[in-house]
Amino acid sequence: MKPLGNFMAQLARDFCDQPVLVEIILKGQWQALLGKRISSNSLPVAFRDGVLQVAASDERWLAELSRLSEDIRARLNKFFGKEVVKSIQFVQKT
Repeated sequence: MKPLGNFMAQLARDFCDQPVLVEIILKGQWQALLGKRISSNSLPVAFRDGVLQVAASDERWLAELSRLSEDIRARLNKFFGKEVVKSIQFVQKT
């Protein structure tokens, strides 16, 4: 991981109990965490009570993201170093 990546990972671990900061960190690190293919078709929009709301670019991506939900959740929680994201709710962008 690059130095900035190391800094962001440590920041994420230090502040993972603060939902507003979790949301900001996820928005800023979305592409780095999930790759260009997924990040260009999705966007984290809200985080509350362990539930991450993610907007999908269209119906096809809504289905694809739902299928990948557990993998995405595992990647995000690995980044935070503990189970921060308890579930993901996918919605279609409006």
